Amino acid sequence: STYNSPITIVVTLVILQLITAGGEAQIYSSVAQEIASAFSIGVVLGIIAGVFWLRVLYELRGGSYEDILTLAFALMGFSTVQVLGGNGAIFALIFGLVLGNGNVVARIFRMEKRASAGVLMKRFQAQISFLVRTFFFIYIGVVFLLPSPLILVYSIILAAILVLVRYAATVISLLGDTILLDYRHIVTAIMPRGLSTAVLTPLVIAANVKNADILVQIVITMIILTAIIATAGSYYFHHKEVA
Repeated sequence: STYNSPITIVVTLVILQLITAGGEAQIYSSVAQEIASAFSIGVVLGIIAGVFWLRVLYELRGGSYEDILTLAFALMGFSTVQVLGGNGAIFALIFGLVLGNGNVVARIFRMEKRASAGVLMKRFQAQISFLVRTFFFIYIGVVFLLPSPLILVYSIILAAILVLVRYAATVISLLGDTILLDYRHIVTAIMPRGLSTAVLTPLVIAANVKNADILVQIVITMIILTAIIATAGSYYFHHKEVA
């Protein structure tokens, strides 16, 4: 999940940027320039904002509201990047990566005053975890409609493909580790799509993608199906191993 979520976000944003830019640009070079411009603005400003905020966190260390201030600063940066024509989601991703790896960034930029947001983010996550989980399930309930037979069939096919691909990737990644290789079925079963997938669906709607409502229903159905597969698979393989 640590690597999967950022990759999912970046790939989705690239595709959306390509779709939205394609209607305005007539040649691929123009589309590529628009994508590169939006992403570069987000990356550069994300790094600058992250390094700046690390210094601020050093001065605010031990404060009571540094987590809320961090969130407020991130939202301000997101809005600013969007106004400047950049990609706000990429800014938020890079900003978070810089804060989460504060010690490494400090060494790279030779910063004498070092601060890391790792502990800060853990405390902040503990404070809002209930809110995030609640909002996630409310969001799923609001946007989910009973799928038509065709959408259900598409979702089942995609889920089956996902299981096969994950199994193959699991076997390849565990080659040489005979102990973990014995647990490949359990690792494969732990595959539910979650918050990052659900959060990206509104971006598809906001981008005015054709048939976005159908795509959203497939995504939500996939989230539910993969959660069922993960729950049933983990239970089955765990008890099989115990037996």
